[in-house]
Amino acid sequence: MLWNLVKSGLLGFFLAGAVVFPLVNPFYMGRVVFSLGLFGVLYGVESVLRFGHITTSGLLSGHDSHYSVRAYGLLLWAGLFAYFTWRSRRQEPGE
Repeated sequence: MLWNLVKSGLLGFFLAGAVVFPLVNPFYMGRVVFSLGLFGVLYGVESVLRFGHITTSGLLSGHDSHYSVRAYGLLLWAGLFAYFTWRSRRQEPGE
């Protein structure tokens, strides 16, 4: 049960930073697409490490920006935890 909680939390916040953040802020979708997903991975890792906060560099805009995907991360965490728990209870004891 504890492993499901940790696994779903890490995956939820990673998905919030890597997938949801570029979808919610279309300006950053270009960076993710042109870098072939590298920026998405970096945003996801930063979201996990900073519990849903993402800081973007000011190379193109001239200043650093701070964004929060904490609400999306918490929703994904709860949904993934429910799914992982449901899936682990459906498996047979011998599997």
